[in-house]
Amino acid sequence: MPTYVADLKPRGVKPPMWLLPYKPLRAIVGAMHDGAAKYAVNNWRSQNDTNDWRETYTAALQRHVGEFADPDYPDVAEDSGIHHIAHAGACVLILLYHLGVDYVESNAVRKLRRETGKLWRTGEEKAASSGPTPEV
Repeated sequence: MPTYVADLKPRGVKPPMWLLPYKPLRAIVGAMHDGAAKYAVNNWRSQNDTNDWRETYTAALQRHVGEFADPDYPDVAEDSGIHHIAHAGACVLILLYHLGVDYVESNAVRKLRRETGKLWRTGEEKAASSGPTPEV
């Protein structure tokens, strides 16, 4: 696994997918699978012609986060047995898909890369730095 930006391919070639935690991603896939079983495989893509997707998935995101935050609700959705935050993650991915959002390095990451050649700083480097640490 690469440690610094210098170990990565140049920006724009491939995003560093190894930064994603695998187990939570599997939970989100479980939520997507549940949706495919309930509605249809990839039905979330077909709503791209109208603005219905924005209302549908924003409402679902708010519902799942709200039910997770409310101590009176179980952490998992009663109908699927899948964690509410996994459902919320699926909603976020669907919203990003419809918005056309793709991999872009943040200004903080680009600045840190220019100044140090690294994608992030270790705890020791943060403590030793004289200036503020860029948020990544």
